[in-house]
Amino acid sequence: MSEFLEKLHVQSNKVLFIELAGLLHDIGKLSKVFLEYRQKWQDLSNGYDIDPHEKNYLDNHEVFANLIPSGFENHKIPANIDLGELNFSIKKAVDFHIKPGEELILKMLKAADSLDSAIDRNNPLWSAEQKGKIFRSNVFGYEGNRIVTVESQEEARQELYTFLRGLLPDYFERFNCEARKEILKGIKKAFEQGLADTTRPQNDTTLWEHSYAVASILKVIVVHYILCGEKLDTREKVEFGIFGIGWDGMRFLSHGQKIGDIVGRKRIIKDVKKNLKVLIEYEYPIGNEIYSDDDGIYFIVPPELDKYKEINGLG
Repeated sequence: MSEFLEKLHVQSNKVLFIELAGLLHDIGKLSKVFLEYRQKWQDLSNGYDIDPHEKNYLDNHEVFANLIPSGFENHKIPANIDLGELNFSIKKAVDFHIKPGEELILKMLKAADSLDSAIDRNNPLWSAEQKGKIFRSNVFGYEGNRIVTVESQEEARQELYTFLRGLLPDYFERFNCEARKEILKGIKKAFEQGLADTTRPQNDTTLWEHSYAVASILKVIVVHYILCGEKLDTREKVEFGIFGIGWDGMRFLSHGQKIGDIVGRKRIIKDVKKNLKVLIEYEYPIGNEIYSDDDGIYFIVPPELDKYKEINGLG
C-alpha cells in the first residue's frame, strides 16, 4: 500500500467521526423552538443574535435531553490526529459551529457551513421570512400544501435520537461501513423533514441537503489538512475538486439481448458505483458522492488531488 493510501486508511476513523459531527451540527434546526424563533426574529432588535439552534441547544433547549445519545458528548476525537482539538465532540459541533474560537476543527466546520450557506442562499440574508405557517418549496418555488409543522420536527428529532442511541455505540467502536450507511440513511430521513433556512426563496433547501453538503466539505478540508498540512479554515480559503469516474453506460446496456441481460447489466453498474462509494467515502475517505447516473459517479474531493503522492493508486 502506498504511503498516501496508508495515511488515509490509518486516519479514516477520525475523518468519519468528524464527518458525522458535520452532519449533526444543525440538529437544533429540527425543532419547535427553532421554527418559532424564525417566525419572529426579524421583528426583534437582537433577533439575529438569539438563534436557539446555536446557543447551547442541547443544554438549554432540548426537550428530549434524556434521549440524546451519550456519544454526542462522551466520544472525543482520538489524540493521534493533530487538528488542534483533542476534546472535539458532536456536542461541540452543535454548540460552537457559529463561534468556534481558535479550535481548528470547529473553524473548519464554520468555514464549510458558511460556504454552503452562502451557495444555498445566493441571496441577501435578510430575505422574506415566513411569519405564519412555514412552507417548504421545491426547486421551482412551488409550495402547495408542503407545510412544515412543529409537531413533525419534534417527532423526527425524537425518533432520530432513539435510532442513533441504538447504532452509535457500535459505530464508534469499529466505524463499520454498513453502520455508517444506516446512520446516514436515518439522519437523511429525519432531516428531510426540516429546513436549512425558512426565508423565501431559500426554503427549497432541506436540512438534509445543507447538512450533507457541510459534512462533505468539512470532510474534504480535514483530509486536505491531514495530507498536506494546509489549513482551509475560513470560507474564503475553502477549495475542493470534483473526482469523476465515467463509462458509456448506455452502450453497455444496449448490448443486452434480453430483459434479463439488461437487468443484469444495470445491476453491474449499480455494484460498481456501490464499490466505488465504499472505496472513496469509507476505506480511503477523501470525499463524498455528489452525483451519479448510468454513465458515472462523481465525488467532492480535496483540491488538486494530483499533487498528493501516488494518488493514482486509487484507480
